[in-house]
Amino acid sequence: MNSVARTFALLFLLTSSACLAAPEPAVAPAVAGAPATAATPVPTLSAAPARATSGPQPTAYVHKASFGRAPAAPDRPAQPAMKYPPQYPAKWTGWGQPAYATVMLVVNQYGKPEDAQCIEATDRAFAREAEKATERWLFMPALKDQQGVRSLLTLRFDFLSPSSCTVGVLATPAPAR
Repeated sequence: MNSVARTFALLFLLTSSACLAAPEPAVAPAVAGAPATAATPVPTLSAAPARATSGPQPTAYVHKASFGRAPAAPDRPAQPAMKYPPQYPAKWTGWGQPAYATVMLVVNQYGKPEDAQCIEATDRAFAREAEKATERWLFMPALKDQQGVRSLLTLRFDFLSPSSCTVGVLATPAPAR
């Protein structure tokens, strides 16, 4: 068995066993007309119970990501294999409100994340926590002609409460034809 087949077998075993993160919610595409992993709508954060909002309010964080040369469109997009949930920032645990962070990253041909950049978040503290968590993840790499290739992936982290966080893949590139 060659090393690529061994790697995929190991990733399959890891994904079939219990992961540390909460199950992925189905999310809608980030761009109109772009395919998504599921066609169900994103759950709204307004359904969360109301909490006291005393104290400081977070400052919205927006960043334009730059990755240099864009990776080619794969036949099969990269998929998370082993996930570690991010920590709710200690600075905001007293706040306790739902928050989010959207992270864009490159997954290399071996399934390792590279250059994770938060492009939008409720506050910079949530952006840092999402970036830190993403650096530890492992992915099944994108495939082009049955070879692992670098690919771009966008993830949304929903910090529902200090003890709960969900993650979803926002947009995956369309398969090359």
